[in-house]
Amino acid sequence: GIKVLQDYICDSENLPTAMICKYQIVNTENENFDNASVGLYFDWDIVNSLTNRIEYDATRRLAYIYNTGDIGLYGGICLLTNGNATPYAFEIGDKSQSINIKDDFNDEQKWIAMNQARPASTTDNIDLAMMLSSSRTRIAALDTTEVAFAVLAAENLHELTLAADKAIALYNEKY
Repeated sequence: GIKVLQDYICDSENLPTAMICKYQIVNTENENFDNASVGLYFDWDIVNSLTNRIEYDATRRLAYIYNTGDIGLYGGICLLTNGNATPYAFEIGDKSQSINIKDDFNDEQKWIAMNQARPASTTDNIDLAMMLSSSRTRIAALDTTEVAFAVLAAENLHELTLAADKAIALYNEKY
């Protein structure tokens, strides 16, 4: 009962280190979906997967990962549309304090990750992945809702937050 239409917007002049991912979620059913969640999952490995950390900037609704070593690269996902932003930091391995997705990532685990925030990694020297979701979204019968994210990269946290701010402003202005 759900159809997803996706569009990617790259604006090298205004967003040189980001792209906007827009999703039109179409409810083709004659009943409401009162508790829908839409999320993006990324398994970033920045320089060395064992020296990465995940954190969350609630003000910007920006989940980000960075390398704690000498090369400080950053990657992030920012929710641009209204909705409950739910970040989830996965720790992939036997020492994991998160949902263990090492062998499987089933529907129940996906639902938990999209609806129960875990905004930061807590274990060092472990592979990481992250998800940012717009959770508990209502999609009325035979209606469409839009969910949009910015996918960002930068050399430091300051540049990443500037890119997120630009993406938020551009999305609000043009889309």
